[in-house]
Amino acid sequence: MSHLFLKFYIKRACIFFSLLSGVLVASALLPNQASASAMPEIDNTTTSNIYTNDFSFSHTGDSSGENLLAVVLVSHRYDALGSVESVTYGGETMTLASTTGEGLAYIYYLADAPTGTQTVSLDILPAAYAAGRPVIATTITITGADLDNPIDSLARYDSASDNSIDTTITTTQDNVLILDVLGATTGNNPTVTGTDHTSIQDGTYSYGIYGFGYKEASTAGNHTLGWSTSNQTNDLGLALIGIAPY
Repeated sequence: MSHLFLKFYIKRACIFFSLLSGVLVASALLPNQASASAMPEIDNTTTSNIYTNDFSFSHTGDSSGENLLAVVLVSHRYDALGSVESVTYGGETMTLASTTGEGLAYIYYLADAPTGTQTVSLDILPAAYAAGRPVIATTITITGADLDNPIDSLARYDSASDNSIDTTITTTQDNVLILDVLGATTGNNPTVTGTDHTSIQDGTYSYGIYGFGYKEASTAGNHTLGWSTSNQTNDLGLALIGIAPY
């Protein structure tokens, strides 16, 4: 009788330790905490000068799959008669995320943007303004962004006259990709230099300066980005957007 009980308990013990091993293995496979989202990555950039109304140019985004975010940064010199009315990407209307007070800098975006080569079209009014005042636009396609809530943070700043401009953007999470755009009026063709970020492209054009840049903010908090010029510049505008990771 005791022998049967011994076999019974041994069998139950084997089952118990087998189940326990399964739990331990399963626990080891589960993460102890949520892993941090990876930094969104710039897929490609295209910069174009705009001299005519309803100007269009081509941009090629990631053709390997979906989950693409398209951002268009627009820079131009101040003129009360003109403005960027709308932007489309691949025929889809983009959302205006931010613009500076005098319309010197604009940020448009489109979540789940079509892949491959697409047409970027800007509607600039009025036509006389667009024809006589060059506008510079950069299209950036991004992978690894949160397409449901792509904007982590926004910031902007205007200055009437100075040789530098900067502003602070406060990101709410780690691994946020910050993009910025500078627009300003000048007749002196100054040298343009970015501060605390990487320049995608910058320079001067007819009575204006422009700058497009980015920064990979690995930790949440305050990040100050800016631009400086080699001489006095009028009507500066700076707009920033933080792109949230997926």
